[in-house]
Amino acid sequence: MGEKVSYIYFLFFAVLIPLLGVNVKIRGSILGTIIFFAVRYLFGFGALTFGIPTACATLCWSVSTEKQTRYTNLFCGGINLLLPLSAMVLFYVHPVGKVAFVYSLYWLIPVVLYFFPRNIFNTALSSTFIAHSVGSVIWLYTMPSIPEKWIALLPIVAFERFLCAMVSVLAILLFSRVFSILKLYKNNNAFSFVRNYL
Repeated sequence: MGEKVSYIYFLFFAVLIPLLGVNVKIRGSILGTIIFFAVRYLFGFGALTFGIPTACATLCWSVSTEKQTRYTNLFCGGINLLLPLSAMVLFYVHPVGKVAFVYSLYWLIPVVLYFFPRNIFNTALSSTFIAHSVGSVIWLYTMPSIPEKWIALLPIVAFERFLCAMVSVLAILLFSRVFSILKLYKNNNAFSFVRNYL
């Protein structure tokens, strides 16, 4: 029972909180995530990663849904290219990570998807692997581990991240449908980007 509750909790924070990035601009994503995790920490719900992976996933959604400008394209490149590639380098220079380097190859997914047209599934997959890369590096440097543990996680990561991406897509489509039924698109541009991909 405890494992089910913790996995639901994980899915909530790994999937639904990053979707805040759909609703608010980049600055709003940053501010909202900081406030959310500050409140969480103040009430004793702090975690090892302090919500940094979730904040990065939120930023990924935010830059993917904003109007394309030079600023957002630059920021999008930073989130989708520099973050996962930096995580790969940090993973490789760690003694345990160097032996289990194949684990970090997952983080090439957002890099590759950056060069494809933006759509909901690509953004969901990029978002979840960006959060995964940041969280994994934090975990690697703060918790004792062995290479075999990282290698053993490879199939679990594939399933878990695909599941996170699918839940994100379904949540976006559900929210979009609700907004459409309630006729909120005229007053709230939050999910209007979905219409471009349906």
